[in-house]
Amino acid sequence: MVFNFKNIISKIGLLSLLVNSTITTYALGATYKPEKMVESYNYLLNPYIGWYYGPGLVRLSDNVERECTYYDTFNYEYGLQYLGIVLEEYHDRDISEKALTSLKNILNEVRKRKQTRDPHTQLIINFYYDNNENCKTSSSNKYFHVNVKRNRQTKTYKMKINGKEISTNECYKKVKPSDDSSCTIENTVNIEPKSIDQILRHVEQIAKIINEYKDIIYIARGVLIGPWGEMHTSKYSNLDSMTKIMKKMHKLIDPSIYLSVRTSEQRRGILNKIKEENLSMAEQLNKRLGHFNDGLFDRETDSGTYTASKYAVNIKDYPYGFVRLHREDEEKYQNEVSLTVPNGGESVYNDESTYRKFDISDKHSRIIRLSYLNSRHNTKVYDYWKTNKSSIGNW
Repeated sequence: MVFNFKNIISKIGLLSLLVNSTITTYALGATYKPEKMVESYNYLLNPYIGWYYGPGLVRLSDNVERECTYYDTFNYEYGLQYLGIVLEEYHDRDISEKALTSLKNILNEVRKRKQTRDPHTQLIINFYYDNNENCKTSSSNKYFHVNVKRNRQTKTYKMKINGKEISTNECYKKVKPSDDSSCTIENTVNIEPKSIDQILRHVEQIAKIINEYKDIIYIARGVLIGPWGEMHTSKYSNLDSMTKIMKKMHKLIDPSIYLSVRTSEQRRGILNKIKEENLSMAEQLNKRLGHFNDGLFDRETDSGTYTASKYAVNIKDYPYGFVRLHREDEEKYQNEVSLTVPNGGESVYNDESTYRKFDISDKHSRIIRLSYLNSRHNTKVYDYWKTNKSSIGNW
C-alpha cells in the first residue's frame, strides 16, 4: 500500500469515534444492533483530524488599504485549516475597531468557504505578536510593497517586493527580504506588550469575535506569547503569566472551542496552579486543554519539548509539576490526556535520522494519540518517510 500519513490519523480518529459512540449509547440506556465493522485504509473526511492546511498569517494593521490576507483564500484542500493572526502593531494599545473589523472579514471568508465549498471546514486560530521576521529599528525600516500571487496549479504562494502603486491584487506588509544580511531580528521581548494587562485586554477583544465564529473555530491555540505564539523566549513564558492568560481565555472563550499549549510541562503547571486556586475551573479546563507540538519528529527532545534522557528529573522537586520530563514519561502523560483533547503540531526535519524514521515516528504518533499534523512543515520529513520502508506490512 502507498503510504499516506492520513491513514494513521484517520484510523486513530475512527477508533476514538467508535469508543465514544459506544460510551454515549450505553450512558443513555439505548439498545442497538451493531453494524459489522471492517477495517479500512480509506481516508476519512473528518474536519477535526488529519492534515491541516493554511495560508500562513494575517497581520492586523491600521496602515493598509487592503488586509494582507490571501484573497480567494485558504487552501483548496478540504478540512482543517490554520490561520495565524499577528498583533504586533497593537503591542502598546488596544486593537482598533478597524483591525477587529478586518479580523471579522477574514473569518467571514472562512465561514463562506464552509457554506459554499467545503462543509468540513474547521479552523485552528493562533494569535501572537512576534512572527520572528522583524528587523531591529533603523531609518531603513519601512513597510514594503508586496505582491501576493497564488499558483492554483501547485497550490503555492509567491511574494515579490516591488515599488508599484497599490492595486486590487496587492497589499502592504512589513517584511524582511530573505537575502538581507544586514537585518538583525528584533527580540521577542521588544515586540510583545510591556504589561501583561495589555495582553489580557487583547484576549477580551479577540474572545468576543472568536465566539461569534465558534461554528468554524476548532482550536484557539497558545496564549499569544513567544515567536509564532509558541510560548517560549518571552518574558511571559513563566508559569504565573501563562496561567493568568490561560485563565482569561478559558473564562471568555466559548467552551465548545478547544484551547492548547506547546508542552506537557506547561499543561501540567497551568492546571495544577489553577487547581490550587479553583478546583472546578481546573477540572473544566482539563477537558478542553490540548497540545500543539511544533517540534515533532525532530530528535529525542523534540526541539525542547522534552528533557534529554541524560538529565535526571524528579517531578516532585518542581512546584506544580512545572518541568520538562523525559520523552517516555511525557508520552505516557499525553497518551492519557489525549483521549479527550486534541494533540497535534508540525514536523521538524533533522539530519540525525533516528527520530524521523517512519517506524519511530509512527510509534510515537500512536502513543501520544496524534490527531492533526501540518501538511507543509516539514515536507522533507514526509518525503523521507516515502523512501524509508516501514516494518509494518500494510504500509
